[in-house]
Amino acid sequence: MRLLSACLATLCLCASPALADTVTLRDGTEVEGRVIERDGQVEVYDKGEKRVFPREQVKSVETTRQAYRRLLAALQPDDLRGHLDLVRWCEQRKRRKDAKAVRERILVAFPDHVPTRQALGYFRHEGRWITRKEYMRSLELVKSRDGRSWVSEEKRREQEAAAAAAAQEPEVEALLRQVASKGPDAVRPRLAEFPDAAVLEPLRKALRFGDSKVLRQLAAEELGRRRAAAAEVALARAAVDDTRHEVRDAALGALNHVGSTRTRARKVFVEGLKAKSVFRRAHAAAALGAFKTPWAVPVLIEQLRETTSGFGTVSISIKTERAYIRDYELTSGGTGQTAAEVANPQVGTSAEGVTLEVKVVQWYRERLVRVLQRTTGQPFGASPKRWQRWWREQQRD
Repeated sequence: MRLLSACLATLCLCASPALADTVTLRDGTEVEGRVIERDGQVEVYDKGEKRVFPREQVKSVETTRQAYRRLLAALQPDDLRGHLDLVRWCEQRKRRKDAKAVRERILVAFPDHVPTRQALGYFRHEGRWITRKEYMRSLELVKSRDGRSWVSEEKRREQEAAAAAAAQEPEVEALLRQVASKGPDAVRPRLAEFPDAAVLEPLRKALRFGDSKVLRQLAAEELGRRRAAAAEVALARAAVDDTRHEVRDAALGALNHVGSTRTRARKVFVEGLKAKSVFRRAHAAAALGAFKTPWAVPVLIEQLRETTSGFGTVSISIKTERAYIRDYELTSGGTGQTAAEVANPQVGTSAEGVTLEVKVVQWYRERLVRVLQRTTGQPFGASPKRWQRWWREQQRD
């Protein structure tokens, strides 16, 4: 028994880490590597090198599987060291299934051998050894759909439903493309046949990237009808960024149905007030006022204050440009035997029309005042100071 254990230990120390067979020559030399027998020769490949032996020089060829069976059969059940050496021998040759089988055999004779228990995934729980799988099942957990984690049965059902819904998304996208040809009224009844999970992502894409006002408006209305809270940010962006007021109004209407706090929408609206485009700022202000919530008041007052410090201008040019020849320039040249002068025309342009510097301060201010009055019911007009004074008093009260 001790001799076998020593032999196994020697084999483990000397073995190539790669999967290898063993060729024993008639002179007693052993060569390990991947073996191929053909044309009366034995070829051994190891670490990119090839060695060839005539078949008559080879005493025996033992595959790794044959060697494993031989070594395992020679072990006594109570030979712990020999079994551990065989585990290491298997792992060096990447025979993981065989290594697991040897460890399971160890536990028959040594049920409390800690390294072996741990290697097989056991851990101590309430005084007994159990596997992670057994522990998770005791908690009424099951494998997730992708098999990477443990989840509740309810969560697993949700994952299955989400996967089924994702499989329906291409069909929903194809249906939305029919809006342009068939109209929204023909598409709505068919959309209603799909679950919320299947239509949410296609509707969000249509709201943002739809190439027609009708499609984007339909997407906003459907998201509101389904109370899709996950679409809050997409609806808020449409309320600020979309160029068509019908779509913006539909997005604001949908936001009334998707949640009570609208925290994420508020963040989008406040960011919209910082946009370079005055039109986007006006849309954001209108969106803030649409919900008549107190948190919008100080933001709107600050915007009103900023309009008093030279907000900026928009230039609109209405011009007609014409090209004409204003002069000629003589250029001399030649080949050495002949000379020539060429008249190159000098082209000029003339512009007729007007350039208008349109002040946007008053236009934007009027919209801010309108939103503030609708939100608060106060008639303070365009004076930021009056609004600030009133707001400070409200905070004290």
